[in-house]
Amino acid sequence: MSRYGTENARNLISYADKYSVLLEAIRRIEMNMQTSRNTKTGQQTMSEITDVLSDISGKLGSQNKLVKELQQFNSELRSRLNKSISRIPVKK
Repeated sequence: MSRYGTENARNLISYADKYSVLLEAIRRIEMNMQTSRNTKTGQQTMSEITDVLSDISGKLGSQNKLVKELQQFNSELRSRLNKSISRIPVKK
């Protein structure tokens, strides 16, 4: 905690919580479980994660190693979410 400060520690915990929610939403989309609901959850959570990362980046700086790693996670998550959503069967 002393390395990043109390507020960033809270943000990192929030990021981890939201990350797990997003992974669960993606998993459910991939299993075709309540795709509409999980798509909405996934998109909302992705937005929230991005906001948390923006706050962390603002405090630690965009060149910080941790920030760069989280940005890579975000990019991979966004890609996986979009890929999962694009595979949802279209209802006729």
